[in-house]
Amino acid sequence: MKLGMILVLFILLVLIAQVFCSSATINDESLSIQDSVGFNVYNQTTNLRLETVKIAGDFESPAPPPHIIQPGGSYNYQVVKTWRATNEANLAYRVLSPSGLTVGNIFINMFVYTNFFNITEIYNNSTFQGPFTVKNGSTWVTIR
Repeated sequence: MKLGMILVLFILLVLIAQVFCSSATINDESLSIQDSVGFNVYNQTTNLRLETVKIAGDFESPAPPPHIIQPGGSYNYQVVKTWRATNEANLAYRVLSPSGLTVGNIFINMFVYTNFFNITEIYNNSTFQGPFTVKNGSTWVTIR
């Protein structure tokens, strides 16, 4: 009988704690739990350059500067990871031939979602047009 009473009281305590703790809000940005997740873009073409034309979203500060990924090169982006939030960062590349002509475009969206239990889902998607292929992993994009 005593064990049953203790179990009921414990369950009530958990329910009450969830109700009161979930209604509390923290307005101070400095108290948020924040980290970052690395995403890599690999240029495995033999002669095409990838020039950034758009860098926007939740990148780690300072945001990446405009740049060109040379053939065989890569670039690492750090996307903010915030507890109980979805963070998104976006890239757009102009694909340049050796003579400097635009031969295609690549658009990459990177997402980092972290839930209440600090479990993180990481994914990206990309769209492209041009004489190359694009392959995605959860934290990388390879252009061939």
